[in-house]
Amino acid sequence: MRLFIAAPLPAVWSTRLCDALAAQDLTSWAPTDPDGWHLTVRFIGERAADELDTIHAVLQAVCATSLPYALHDAFLCTMPEDRPRMIWSRFAPHPAHRDLHHRLSHALGLTPDDREPFWPHVTLARAAVPHPSAVTARPLPG
Repeated sequence: MRLFIAAPLPAVWSTRLCDALAAQDLTSWAPTDPDGWHLTVRFIGERAADELDTIHAVLQAVCATSLPYALHDAFLCTMPEDRPRMIWSRFAPHPAHRDLHHRLSHALGLTPDDREPFWPHVTLARAAVPHPSAVTARPLPG
């Protein structure tokens, strides 16, 4: 099964993101299901069902020693910038988000994502054609 560690979005954010997408021309995009929107912290990949208990125990141990944090400066954009394939709600990089990603990666024996900047994001749509139309990048309220 394909696994990742993610945080659910508050309902108010799902509404804001739906409104932001409704204002865009999405003819060359395939929107993702709003019920599945989430903030990914760590993509794990394909794993066997018998690994779930161990992964769950690692998640609990790491998160029990993590302080809450709030993301800010949400921005609607396409990524990657040079060859857009996704529409994101992207947030300003946050040291606590990166730290949580790194701690989970090390605890699970995975190589952390060391790209800079490390963008916390929610994937809202994926390209439906090879060269999708641009979306209007803009700050999101809230």
